[in-house]
Amino acid sequence: MNDRLKALYQKVIMKHSKQPFHFEKKIPCDHIVVANNPVCGDNYNFYIDADTEKIGKIYFHGFGCAISKASNSVLATLISNQDWRDAYQYCNAFLAYLEHKDGADQKPLDPAFEAFSAVHEFPSRMDCATLGWKEVKKFVETHLKKEDIRQ
Repeated sequence: MNDRLKALYQKVIMKHSKQPFHFEKKIPCDHIVVANNPVCGDNYNFYIDADTEKIGKIYFHGFGCAISKASNSVLATLISNQDWRDAYQYCNAFLAYLEHKDGADQKPLDPAFEAFSAVHEFPSRMDCATLGWKEVKKFVETHLKKEDIRQ
C-alpha cells in the first residue's frame, strides 16, 4: 500500500470507524434493511425513512470490523436525502469502483471511495467494505422502475 493510500485509509476509514455518522438505532422507521455476513460476523441494520420521491435519513447500527463500520458510515452519509435514482447511482459507483482492481485509472464518484480501494490488497476484506452497499442497493432497486435501473 503506497503512502498516499495509507494516509487516506487512516483519514477516512479510521475516522468513520471510530466516530461513525448516523450510527444509531432509529426506530420507528419506514424500513429496516439487514446486512449480515455470517462468515466474518459483520451484522448491521439500516433504518431508512423514505417516500415515493426520495430516501430520507439513513441510520445504521450493529457490529463489525473497522472497514465495514466505516463503509456503512460513508454509505449512510452519502445516500441520506437522495432521490432513488441518485442513491442507486451512488451504490453502483461504489461497488464498481471497488470491483475495479486498479483505481488509478478510474475517478471515484466521491473522494471517500478511494480509501476503500486498499481492500484489494486484502481480498478477504472486500465483503466487509461492500456488504452494506449491496444490501441497500437491493432495497433501492425495489423502489425504482426498471427503466431507471437500465439508465
